[in-house]
Amino acid sequence: MYAFFDVDGTLLSLKSMFSFQEFYLRWESRGTRGRGEARWREFLSRFSAWEGEGRDRLFLNREYYRSYAGRSQKAVRAAAAVWFSLEKQRHPGLLIAPTLRLLREHQGRGHVPVFVSGSLDELLEPLARELGVTHCLATRLKVREERYTGEIDGPQMIGQGKADAVRTFLAAREADSAECFAYGDHSTDVPMLEAVGHPVAVIGDPRLAEQARRKRWEMIDLNAPPSTPPGPRSDGRRPLG
Repeated sequence: MYAFFDVDGTLLSLKSMFSFQEFYLRWESRGTRGRGEARWREFLSRFSAWEGEGRDRLFLNREYYRSYAGRSQKAVRAAAAVWFSLEKQRHPGLLIAPTLRLLREHQGRGHVPVFVSGSLDELLEPLARELGVTHCLATRLKVREERYTGEIDGPQMIGQGKADAVRTFLAAREADSAECFAYGDHSTDVPMLEAVGHPVAVIGDPRLAEQARRKRWEMIDLNAPPSTPPGPRSDGRRPLG
């Protein structure tokens, strides 16, 4: 049995792509006074303008990864390890406690957790190692001569792309989707949640909350007082949110 976890906003309390981008631009420009800050502000300005124009997540995702063109894959992987270590030190609440408990409970019951994320595979490697997650359905970039081209290799891991990746993963293992779990925190995660028998909405996005209530999905409200979160239980009972 598999449990599919979105990462940003579901397991991580930050947006990994943007947190790492800020770190990397500063790290790459170390030794050049002010250069990293200027590059980061320029990047943010471009994205703010696109968001102001109403560009969708697919567009923003493609443009984000085009900024990786020319970067060494090896350097990004090394920087990601440093970035994750620093974020753990800076943010005691980096990992979201209710969903982390659920991931650990799945592992304890012999279920296999799988990351499903629009974030870059190399960025999620340190988190996957720490949590003992061996499967990661994340964005992969084309590489030429050990450097990223800036183009996505395969489908985008957003919306329907996540659902397609989950179905392909399960089909390759001849696993029953009806027995599997999925956790997501954004309305764009709905196709992934619909791809399994036990969807759980991690509430933060009001549009997801509305759909979860309508579909009678289990819900985890991260703003609610601590309580026993939904998910797999030792007694086999499963509450509705």
